[in-house]
Amino acid sequence: MSLQLEGEFIDIIDAHTHMGGRKPREGRTHFNSFSGDDMVKSMDEAGVDATVSFPMGEWNTENDYSYQNDLIADAMQKHPGRILGFCRINPNVGQKSSCASIDRFVKERGMRGIKLHPEIDHFMLDERILGPIFDKARDYRVPVIFHSGNTANTDPLTIGHLAAQYPQVVPLNCDPSPERRAQRRQDVRERSEACHRLGLRPLFHFAA
Repeated sequence: MSLQLEGEFIDIIDAHTHMGGRKPREGRTHFNSFSGDDMVKSMDEAGVDATVSFPMGEWNTENDYSYQNDLIADAMQKHPGRILGFCRINPNVGQKSSCASIDRFVKERGMRGIKLHPEIDHFMLDERILGPIFDKARDYRVPVIFHSGNTANTDPLTIGHLAAQYPQVVPLNCDPSPERRAQRRQDVRERSEACHRLGLRPLFHFAA
């Protein structure tokens, strides 16, 4: 499944997939269930070596995603090295619960990072809300991946400025933006590339 480039084998990793299960919502045709076995079957068919995966968005803003996080952690154990699970954290459940979830899923179950979705889970890009989550990411040395670009509350530059307050945490930026956000994302990319050239920490690393 690996690519060979100039004599070197390179693994193919899909950096953005969703797994888990959620209750169907009337009038919506989204996938409501996608298991680890489903994922590996799709990966084998597409020639993908590994995938970064996190839970599907829930329709309840107070959901703590424990059920879906557990499903992905189980899939990681069943398919080691192929599924790289990120636990999804919803700050609306409160600081204590959010931090306890990170302890459980990163420290105890070995998940590889943290996913935040300000748009679907309806939380503000406020350091008072997200600071404890970044502190946990720093302590466990895992990246934080943000959905960004579709609303004012997911503005890439705003997220980048927040992440810059935590230089020991690697921020990842995912999800394509519509045209109205394209220039904003380009601003962040150019600033991040300038940081690389100067040997400084970039605002963001970009995922698909």
